[in-house]
Amino acid sequence: MSDDPLGSAQFITDCDWYETKNGVKEGSQAVDGIKDKAAIKFQFHTEYAEKKNNFWRYDWKWQNRTAYNEYGTLDTDLYFVSMKQDDSMQFAIACPPEFALVNKRLYWKVCAVMEKDKASGEQEVVLEEGKFGAWILGKETVDVALDGVKKLYLKVFTEDGRQGDLYEYESLKTIFWGDPVIETTDHQKLAMADLAYTCENTDEGCGVGKDYEGGRVTIQAEEFDKAIPAEPRDKKKWGVITLDLEGLNAARFHAVIGGDYPVGDESGKRRTVFQQQTGTSACFASVIEPHEGDAMVQSVQYAGAWSIKVTLADGREQIISVKGIENTQESDTMKNSVRILLEEYQEGTLIRSEETAR
Repeated sequence: MSDDPLGSAQFITDCDWYETKNGVKEGSQAVDGIKDKAAIKFQFHTEYAEKKNNFWRYDWKWQNRTAYNEYGTLDTDLYFVSMKQDDSMQFAIACPPEFALVNKRLYWKVCAVMEKDKASGEQEVVLEEGKFGAWILGKETVDVALDGVKKLYLKVFTEDGRQGDLYEYESLKTIFWGDPVIETTDHQKLAMADLAYTCENTDEGCGVGKDYEGGRVTIQAEEFDKAIPAEPRDKKKWGVITLDLEGLNAARFHAVIGGDYPVGDESGKRRTVFQQQTGTSACFASVIEPHEGDAMVQSVQYAGAWSIKVTLADGREQIISVKGIENTQESDTMKNSVRILLEEYQEGTLIRSEETAR
């Protein structure tokens, strides 16, 4: 959501932005010059089951960051109502962070045996190296010159992370070289996944382009369809991938290294939505209806300045208005009192009303 390294918005990933303009029906009635402003509706279906939503071996911490739920299913309908005169709405669907056992300390090296060392034995040199925390975020881009390199060694070492100050835990397998490429002297790019390489103390998992549970490989929300698994089998030793460069006319090595997140099936991953408006002022209106059976809300729409109309399945209509929010006369207590008024109608007749205290 944001690339600000100091803000929490950086942890909201996989943001899909949308902008919509509500259609206007021919012959429809206008409210404040705006015709038939229906809400955008989102539907969420959540299954609360122990092994689906909880790392059951750590039953004090739920993966989707909720706890003490009654097992079963919950449907939630969310309506965003456009309150702007230009009849447009900007919103996004994105993924907030979950408690997943993926954070670890990652150390990596790109090493080589040079052509000039053939006669004197294969002596490794480190071309580039780094270390960082691999979690939901965290990746490094590698770009190394290969002039005179005979063999290339990609080395990885990991240490499990900690959950707060509690204890270290065994993290999931997540480390990949993201779409590594050999660039040749004539500027061809050869995917390393298509070349012959060998692995030592490296878990090859489900193969190229698949994470360790068969899902797609995404490093910092970017998908890599030719990613090469690199998680060490024995965490006390370095995992090594070796590539012989003889005859390739190799000039440079390009890759991304980091941790895959989320791991495996993403269909049940938690989603969130949010609105955005640009200008000197903004008005946001939303209606949330959680239910375990049939929904009571049939539709939601704009009903005038600071008002929305909720139509229920049995035909009742509720007008919900915010009163006094735009008044600025401090001396007038009644006008300056912000309050919410709910009026309910049946076939056009007011049957009840409620108002918050002034």
